[in-house]
Amino acid sequence: MSCVVQALPTPVCSVAQAIAVLQLLAVLHLLQAVQLLLHVHQAALLQLLALLLANQPLAAK
Repeated sequence: MSCVVQALPTPVCSVAQAIAVLQLLAVLHLLQAVQLLLHVHQAALLQLLALLLANQPLAAK
């Protein structure tokens, strides 16, 4: 955490911070994409889920 407090971070620290920020942005972008997919194709996904559950061995009992 010392690199966050420093006014001029070292190159290693700034690279680590940049990687962490990019990873966070990638995760947020992926979550937004999944949320949009779920919203747009909710009915299709529910049908697919129903088909998958119907094909489970436990559902046959």
